Amino acid sequence: MSRLGPTDVPVPRYLRGCAEDTEVNGAPFYVMEFVDGFILRDAASAEAALDESGRGRRGESMAKTLRDAHAVDVDAIGLGDFAKRDGYRRAS
Repeated sequence: MSRLGPTDVPVPRYLRGCAEDTEVNGAPFYVMEFVDGFILRDAASAEAALDESGRGRRGESMAKTLRDAHAVDVDAIGLGDFAKRDGYRRAS
């Protein structure tokens, strides 16, 4: 999140992290700022929380976020080694 913060990708502000000391809660962890919103896990939760117009706006926002994420130069922000980059095949 801290690496994506300066980009156009909307991410919560990273506050603190603890990767070395697992005594705190048994695992590495981080703390981010609170972001008000909905957790929409499926169509039923989306329909319960939002009207049709709201679902449309959320869908457009998600598509814009995906576009912005794919436009990030991962090497420039230090995430080039974060995940697999090649060896994918196109579906036929």
